[in-house]
Amino acid sequence: MHATAPVNGYELGTPLPGPMAKGRVPKRTLARPETCGECHVQELVKWEASYRPTAFSNSFVQAQYALVWAKAKAEGTGDALPASCLACHSPARYLAGELPAPGSPEAVRGDLGITCDFCHSTWGYDGDGPGASNWVFRKGGNRMGPEIASAVGTRRWNRSPELCGTCHDERGPGSQWVKASYIEWKAGPSVKDAKKGCLDCHTFSRQHLDGLIAGAASLVIHPPKAGVRAGQRVSIAVDVRNEKAGHPMPGSSNELRQLWLHVEALDTHGKVHPLSVQPKGIPGEEATIGSDALAYQDAGELSGEANFAGLARDGEGIAPGDRLFRLPMYDAKGRMTAFEWNAASIGNDYRLPARETVAEIFLLNFPADFPQGPLALRATLRYRRVPPALWAYLKLPKDGNPSILVTQAVGTLTVLPSSP
Repeated sequence: MHATAPVNGYELGTPLPGPMAKGRVPKRTLARPETCGECHVQELVKWEASYRPTAFSNSFVQAQYALVWAKAKAEGTGDALPASCLACHSPARYLAGELPAPGSPEAVRGDLGITCDFCHSTWGYDGDGPGASNWVFRKGGNRMGPEIASAVGTRRWNRSPELCGTCHDERGPGSQWVKASYIEWKAGPSVKDAKKGCLDCHTFSRQHLDGLIAGAASLVIHPPKAGVRAGQRVSIAVDVRNEKAGHPMPGSSNELRQLWLHVEALDTHGKVHPLSVQPKGIPGEEATIGSDALAYQDAGELSGEANFAGLARDGEGIAPGDRLFRLPMYDAKGRMTAFEWNAASIGNDYRLPARETVAEIFLLNFPADFPQGPLALRATLRYRRVPPALWAYLKLPKDGNPSILVTQAVGTLTVLPSSP
């Protein structure tokens, strides 16, 4: 679908594809959210409770924006990269040609993130598919936009997954898709079976989003049916299933997200014994097994620190031997990066596919003097938006990056004497 032609007799403004629209629309052209709220009271309340008002001004985006400026200055690329942040995080500023400095009063104002009128005044995308900020802005006429042939049937543009895809699919410096929420959703079962689009699951509120994460996957532990003798090594099978997400888990900003499986055993003396995942021998698997490795050296270098050693790749709560489900990305020097806009290459995709089960094996060695009796098993799947060491390095609010419990499963086995 290309830029939509005038419909229903409305006389619309000139269509402006996203990458060509910078500085083309006077700032006051878009209605402010409070103006929309004079009639759409409940919609304004929902908007205010969402991530949209602070999509640009929130502390994490501002920290990244400062590093983006540093990258553009170091590479002599002008304002193209910083402007690309605004194209999706503060499109009203982008359309007006503004480029506020990081940390400036204009940048940290929370009222010009993703406004009502922007989404309701885009009318399509430019190119073969949505992505890389290729929305088409077209002011005037019916703010609901035209009906389009969406991947889930005919829908109004402002309710279509394609609108979401214009910003939630993004190319990196090497032109690879570093963010592909729409592409992944379109290839998944939600289109074929449930016919569900983005807004059928993702509503506005922060609380709702966290609620989607909790319970989105399930765990099943398969302990050995017979008892295990002390002095042996036991293998515990754990099935992890992406039950609800219509795309791989974790999704969206894949280079940042942490989703990890921890398995532990509790003996009759109350001692906790962590288990380690059994490697599968897949390429790049070291990135998916918990360790004390360092990463994110580019964060320090972009901040002006020479010979920056890096930060803890996994961090608090992720034990050595845990299984991580992630899509790692690497900078031009081959080091893991937490910034999609600095990713020169993408590693092996080891996330949970939509509606599919991934089988893992965890191992525990029993010494000969291991306590006999029942052994409690517990598997825990947790999610975090940003690696904690990076969050702390950027000096962001301590309570702003919680570890969210996705699901748990328990089981038991019996430890027998080392010899019959």
